[in-house]
Amino acid sequence: MKTRIFIVLNAVIFFAIANFFIFQKEKILKEGDTVILALAPLDPRSLIQGDYLEIRYAIFSQFKSKNGFSDGYIFVKKDDRGIFQFSKITDLNGRAEAAEIKIRFRERSYSVRIGAESYLFQEGEAQKYEKAKYGMLKISGEGEAMLIALLDEKLKLIQ
Repeated sequence: MKTRIFIVLNAVIFFAIANFFIFQKEKILKEGDTVILALAPLDPRSLIQGDYLEIRYAIFSQFKSKNGFSDGYIFVKKDDRGIFQFSKITDLNGRAEAAEIKIRFRERSYSVRIGAESYLFQEGEAQKYEKAKYGMLKISGEGEAMLIALLDEKLKLIQ
């Protein structure tokens, strides 16, 4: 009897946690700011996972790892074309100025992560996604990022 209760209780906890994370992602999709960032060169393969793109963002070329903190915010501003450009970097206490959007970053073992570093697609479609020049992200008010689409050089959605 105790084993059944334990199993049911664990299942309820598991599904509650899973639903909480799903709810968070759905909220970012509905309420998040849309940001378009230029991409650095892409890596289109993984032997283990199949076809996917490992995304690197061009704004990280301006990132200085000697900033004194490993977690913080990268602030971006929209240019004339609608592409967001690097504005500044701060620790977790940083505040956005007018027209700036904050993106939470984490620096780990010489790489900067914003939580949107891979894009999965169907096997055999790698050639289509190699043309990607921009990533479209949704950013929550807390700076959490979610990659929602890839765009070509003309800012057209790659489907």
